[in-house]
Amino acid sequence: MVGGEEEQVERWRELLNVLGSRVLHVGPTGHGALIKVINNVIVGMLLPAISEALTLGVKAGASLDTIRDVVATSSGNSYVFENWLPNTLFREDFTGGFALELMRKDIGLALEVGRELGVPLPEAALAYQIFTQAQGLGYGRQDMTAISKIYQQAANINIVTGQPYGTATQESAL
Repeated sequence: MVGGEEEQVERWRELLNVLGSRVLHVGPTGHGALIKVINNVIVGMLLPAISEALTLGVKAGASLDTIRDVVATSSGNSYVFENWLPNTLFREDFTGGFALELMRKDIGLALEVGRELGVPLPEAALAYQIFTQAQGLGYGRQDMTAISKIYQQAANINIVTGQPYGTATQESAL
């Protein structure tokens, strides 16, 4: 995502192609950052919803594998669900990835833009508060999918194992 004048983007396209696999000119200067924040707000609102739903399903007795199989071929599927979570949340590996504190920052930036433009963002505001809670619990430097830990802790269920939360390997990731 690159913002700037068309001529500037074309002048630097060869270098930009080295930096990314797909270079998209998204508008004037500043729009690259804007579009990145918009994308992250969507992901930031999606992760708490996924965390809630998975926690509910496993707590009710469904297996994570069954939920994954159904969602992966249904309307609840997404890039995050299919490509990100299998390498993080579903493995209980919250190292690396996109830091939760960075997701919180980007949601906060979107809220600032929304205030400036008079655009209400109630779902983003809620996601910001949830990410703030997770950061306060010490998960800020972990992958953004560590947001799920607050739901798992509250329900006392590990969504990967189906066992009470305290018996999971997640405690070692704190």
